[in-house]
This record gives sequence, C-alpha cells and structure tokens, in this order.
Amino acid sequence: GHGPHNWHRQGLGRFVAAANRAARAAGFHALWSSLARLRSECEDEAQAKADSLDLPWFEAWFGFPALGTTTVVPSPLSGRHNYGVRRGGRSPATFAILGVVPDAQSGAISTAGESILAHEVAHSFVNPVLAENQRFLHRPGSQLFAAVRERMEGLHYGTWEITINESVVRAVGVRYLLAHGGASAARSERRSHYCGGREL
Repeated sequence: GHGPHNWHRQGLGRFVAAANRAARAAGFHALWSSLARLRSECEDEAQAKADSLDLPWFEAWFGFPALGTTTVVPSPLSGRHNYGVRRGGRSPATFAILGVVPDAQSGAISTAGESILAHEVAHSFVNPVLAENQRFLHRPGSQLFAAVRERMEGLHYGTWEITINESVVRAVGVRYLLAHGGASAARSERRSHYCGGREL
C-alpha cells in the first residue's frame, strides 16, 4: 500500500528532498539554533521527570515489565496536552509525551506534574491488558458507556473502550499517588476526576 506507514524507497526519497527544500526556504537551521536554550530546558525537565518516575512500581503492580525502554518527552508543540504512546516491533518502547508550558512572567518552562506522568505511563500497561480481555469487557463496557455516553463524548471519549481504558488508568493513577504521596495526594487525585460533583 501507499499509506503513511508504508514507505517505499522512491516515495521516501521524494519526501526527504521536499523536506530539505522546505527547511532551507523556512530558515530552519537558524530557527533550530535560536531555540537552543528552550531545547536545553526541555531536556532538563524531561530528565527530572524521568528521574521521578517509579517504573518498578507499575511493573510490580501489573506483574509484567514495561514494553522496552520508557522515555519522557517534553513537547513544546503540545501546549497543555499530554499523551502516552507505545511502539512495538523489534525495538519496543513507551513514551510519555508531556506538553511544555512557559510561565507568563518568567518565561521558565514547566510540564505536567507527577499525576499526569503516572497517567500517561499507566496507559502503556492498562491498554494492552484491556485489549487482551476485550471479549469479556465488551458487554459490560458497552452498557456502562450507554449510561454515560453524552458526558463521555463531551470529553472526547467516543467509545466504550476508551472510556474503560481512561477509567482504569485514572484508578491506577490514584493508587500510584497513594504509594508515592500518601492518602492526601490520593484523595486530591481522586477529586480531580470529579465534574460538577459527579465522578468522571
């Protein structure tokens, strides 16, 4: 096929040539150099977040190791949005992509805190477990989703699978904070998942 994930040598060569032309026209090298300080700050922030992550806790809680390497990636282009991404194949890896937000007054950057980092890493454990058990979860998951569909779609959780994944990931996040910040941190995390007095 000719989809975006099926590069052919001829198509890839044309893409690289076009990307080089675009980089020259846009002055990318000068832009890249001008962002050296921001890149350095992002690297420091990523290292600090990676150092704070207790990956063995997840592995012990779920009973299986993380998929390959686990990397924290600060993303200045993501704003306040955060993601968890898994890569399979010969070089499996897990990525916690954290949006970078500059402080309005100082200009110093920051990324999401411990609870969001735990949330994104939890996806790499929860999603495959739920996918493997989808046939058992389909009926109750569909029934649950039907009862909260309007609210979930408002949060862009448009399927029962996403709703179940997010629900379990949030529960794991509460347990992680209970283990790493105590009961107060766990209660605060649990309260953060309430909307209008009702739990999401």
